[in-house]
Amino acid sequence: MAKNYFIIEVKRALKKQNMSLRALARQSSLDVSFISKMLSGKRNPPSNEKDIARIAQALSLDSDRLILLAGRIPLSLQKHLADEKFIENIISYSPVYSSEKHESQSYGSDYELEDELL
Repeated sequence: MAKNYFIIEVKRALKKQNMSLRALARQSSLDVSFISKMLSGKRNPPSNEKDIARIAQALSLDSDRLILLAGRIPLSLQKHLADEKFIENIISYSPVYSSEKHESQSYGSDYELEDELL
């Protein structure tokens, strides 16, 4: 199963803030059953950037980062897609183009709790 960094990040923030799913649902104006299914991997993260941003705000997370972790490109970054240098920088961090060592350095320490949280 592929790592879902969005789920890991949200679960980590919930744990850090000692926040319940109901509190997150209330603060983000999303349905608690949707959040539960999303965090268990049965549903994808919201497709609407505003919903992801509300989750980020409720958890005091950077919304652009959480949107990226959900596999989407934030509107604030889409204007840079025409910039070849910007794209090259992003590709240079891709595990397809970089070594396994680079990938583990990028995510290893940040996501060590993955097995515990998932």
